[in-house]
Amino acid sequence: MEIFSLLNRQLVKVLGNTLPALDADWWHSLVLDKLTYQQKSFAVSLPPQALERLDLAALLRLADQNWYDIANQGGFNREARNWLKEAQTIRNRWAHAPAEGLPDDVRYRDIDTIERLLQAFAADNETLGQIKQEKQELLNRLACQQKTLDEAAPESISTNTGYKPGDMVRLKADPRKTGAITAVLNAEAENRYQVFIDGSISSLYESQLEPITVATTRTTVTPDELHAAMTALQLRHPSTRHLYSLFASRIAA
Repeated sequence: MEIFSLLNRQLVKVLGNTLPALDADWWHSLVLDKLTYQQKSFAVSLPPQALERLDLAALLRLADQNWYDIANQGGFNREARNWLKEAQTIRNRWAHAPAEGLPDDVRYRDIDTIERLLQAFAADNETLGQIKQEKQELLNRLACQQKTLDEAAPESISTNTGYKPGDMVRLKADPRKTGAITAVLNAEAENRYQVFIDGSISSLYESQLEPITVATTRTTVTPDELHAAMTALQLRHPSTRHLYSLFASRIAA
């Protein structure tokens, strides 16, 4: 894929600029000795210093195995190492992708990671421009896919609940029967609810219920009215736990 070709070329450039400065015999010590057995079997047949002949898996491994020296030489930050590790995972994922290919959202995230790695490796504007173009094409496809899903979704099926636990409702067929929602039971075509009504729990459909508007009233009383009401309450319901002071019109607890 073109994206991997761009990464391949940038890795060749980075390794070619840093490895020779680390060791005079870098091709053996920093390349051949760092590759896997299979990769090395191929690399020994190449002319010395032929980094451009190595595949992406080998180049990513060389960058990873020599990272600390490369980072010090090239001034790369720690985030670049993380993106390099992710790029190895991405390469393996794409190499073993199913026949139908990877989903576009996965492809977008992977290409975004590769873009960040290329930016860390100071890729030129032309390279980064090609990456951005590929990302934009994927975004356009994702937007079209989402639009298609939205248009195909049945309008009759709704997952939004009209009521929530604690809401007061009543039966449309018999408004005298009121109760409270205790649980929401989502159904395919219409939501159902558990309602505590007439002293028991009943399962009812949303179309069978209507909300009750509970008016909240707040009455303001003066301190004297409050004291009088509390005294009257204590006289009606006396208790040995309280002491009365009727002459003072107050109750001492």
